[in-house]
Amino acid sequence: MIVREVIENSENINSASLQFMKKTFATLIFCFFFFAISAFAQEARKIDEFGNESCDNFRNLLDIFFAELKDSKDAKGYIFVYEGKLLVPLYNKENRTIYPQRGEAEAEIKLIRQHILFRDFDKSRIVLINGGIRERYTVELWIVPNNSTPPKSAPTLKKMKYRKGKAKDRCYYI
Repeated sequence: MIVREVIENSENINSASLQFMKKTFATLIFCFFFFAISAFAQEARKIDEFGNESCDNFRNLLDIFFAELKDSKDAKGYIFVYEGKLLVPLYNKENRTIYPQRGEAEAEIKLIRQHILFRDFDKSRIVLINGGIRERYTVELWIVPNNSTPPKSAPTLKKMKYRKGKAKDRCYYI
């Protein structure tokens, strides 16, 4: 009789632990597939955002972006250039903010194209976009996987006051 009760209790324990193990195993499989799918569904990521930089810093930031893009074989690079007020450093004084000249974003895009050619980077992997107008001059660098939705430009202003004159290249290639 005692042996029969022990066997019946052990069967109950075994069935309870078996159900627990089944639930745990099902939960683990669900988590594995959830994380595996989320790892494949990559989104666009912003690599950098900067304002008015010196020519050397600007080129260095582009080089870093190209290196990141080269490591991501199945991705494209998106570069947004926004016109806006420029912060101009003055010697021995506080920085001064000035209005842009018309076409500064296009002049900057031309500079980026020249740098792509200079570095002999595959220009089909980079999309250059004039993003519109923001309060401050801004460049955004994005890496977008091939099966992901590319970012959209996000201008913050509709109008801007401009200085007289036409925008020129601020950096020259020899």
